Amino acid sequence: MRLFIAIDCSSEKEYFRRLQRSLPPGGVRLADDFHITLKFLGEVMPLKAKKVEEMLRSVKFSPFSFSLSSVGFFPDGKNPRVVWVGVEPKQDIVGLQKRIEGSLRSLFEREKRFEPHVTLARIKGGKSIVMGEVAKAMIEKKMIGVSEFRLMKSTLTPKGPVYEPILSVSAQPG
Repeated sequence: MRLFIAIDCSSEKEYFRRLQRSLPPGGVRLADDFHITLKFLGEVMPLKAKKVEEMLRSVKFSPFSFSLSSVGFFPDGKNPRVVWVGVEPKQDIVGLQKRIEGSLRSLFEREKRFEPHVTLARIKGGKSIVMGEVAKAMIEKKMIGVSEFRLMKSTLTPKGPVYEPILSVSAQPG
């Protein structure tokens, strides 16, 4: 099964939908699920997935919040393939991501580069489209609270990925 670990951001789904409507039409596949991917695990056999669940249960973190900060593009704004919304402050998310990385170090390679973000859309077929209006979009400083992270199963379909939570790991207050 195809797995990843994420922070759910669907509490602001309507806001993300509004941002998506500001994208130029055509050539984009809009995200349907809004989250911050902390670690993509890829295809994982069921026995290994059970080990992942055990290891993730040991990750300790305190609840925290972040706000949405700006629109960005991967790899860059001249030839965008992904349109995303960044977050601030990043340190709590990066800290959680490092704890998760540490807990899974015996099973998976470390991420080379981690940039916390919520994907809005993927640009299909390397099609270059004008993103000036998106880049100018004023991002509201919406606060999102984090009290858990999830192990997610991703099933690829012709209409896009379908996500299913496998495990939720809650923060410990204090």
